[in-house]
Amino acid sequence: MSKHSTDGSDGPRDGRLDKALRSARLAQAEHLNAIFEIRDMQHLRLEALKEDLAGVIAEKPGAGDVTDLTVDSEEPYRLWIDVLSYVIMEPDPRTFRFVQDTEEDRQLIFETTDRAEMVRKITEYVAHRMIEQERLRTSREHAGEAPLKTGYSGLALFFAWICGLALGVLALFVIWTSLKGTI
Repeated sequence: MSKHSTDGSDGPRDGRLDKALRSARLAQAEHLNAIFEIRDMQHLRLEALKEDLAGVIAEKPGAGDVTDLTVDSEEPYRLWIDVLSYVIMEPDPRTFRFVQDTEEDRQLIFETTDRAEMVRKITEYVAHRMIEQERLRTSREHAGEAPLKTGYSGLALFFAWICGLALGVLALFVIWTSLKGTI
């Protein structure tokens, strides 16, 4: 025998659905908080790794020339070591994964949960990159090639400035003649 009220409803209003909804909302809020904590933990662990590496890089002049050491501010968080290599927190938020993007795919260089081990592995990687850079510089010097210059010469900057000035004068002349014809 089921309870039916005289007003046509299917039973007393004991708030079971309201309680279930409140419980579901609390569970979802806890789940979202856990996700945000994991993301924060990943970012903080990468920042700590960056600080450790910055200390190592600062020890040797020229090491900063082959490294980038920036942490992305957007997900997925990455600590960039150089243009192709970075550390990402995968497959879980405690594991450092050092990878390198190549033309074909993404290659795993090293993976660990220990930050000190990751610092050692990245330090070795940077040392190898520095040796490659020195070898390239030496081979260019022996081949009689001029070392690669970065930046622009004063003459090139002056020429660019003159070209910009000429284009600006030409644009003003065109505008002036078109306005003169409409008056």
